[in-house]
Amino acid sequence: MVLSLAIWWVGICLESIVLLRGISSKTIKRFPFFFAYVICSLAGNLALYGVSVFDHAAYTGFYWPIQSVTLLLGCGILLEIFKHVLSDYPGAEKFAVASGLITVGAVICFAVIYPLVVSRSASAGTAVELERDLRTVQAIFLVVI
Repeated sequence: MVLSLAIWWVGICLESIVLLRGISSKTIKRFPFFFAYVICSLAGNLALYGVSVFDHAAYTGFYWPIQSVTLLLGCGILLEIFKHVLSDYPGAEKFAVASGLITVGAVICFAVIYPLVVSRSASAGTAVELERDLRTVQAIFLVVI
């Protein structure tokens, strides 16, 4: 328990340092999705820490909405990476952004439609599976780039 709290606070400190460095170096304007992700992640971690300390039972209710926002911002970071890495190749950049948006859209549509088609018990892990699938898509695109 103590180790997990220490890791939690180290993460909060590192996110704070990254955010302060971005503000001081003015890179926050150059990488808006990345810093929006860091801000959301920092605020989410602080909120989740507060919830876990005061009402541990409510943690799950707060976790998934916060995780969903950071997950979507993570997809935005992917588009930001495409923009910066492929800026010298406008055709490749356009293709990468379009294929990224289509793939993420397909995964999200599947996650929305799948529970409507299958029985209630089979769709219990959909949120976890959606996160896994979107993180996998992000990893594949990063490896390809």
